[in-house]
Amino acid sequence: MTYDKRNVSRKGLRAPAVLRLSAGERQEALTVDVGLDGMSLATATPFAPDTLCTVEFALPVEGDSCTLRLQA
Repeated sequence: MTYDKRNVSRKGLRAPAVLRLSAGERQEALTVDVGLDGMSLATATPFAPDTLCTVEFALPVEGDSCTLRLQA
């Protein structure tokens, strides 16, 4: 059984994303969900929790898109 500790709800958001790890490595990803407390990403290769990285993805906005670049 899985227990979700989140106190804030999240909304599903499926979009291609790119992770840039602090060592300069680039990894393709897919966004899963997003909320006020963070977001989930799916990657082909796992990385350690609390890994410093930059996440880049396009957020759909009123029929267009806005590219976001977030440091995490």
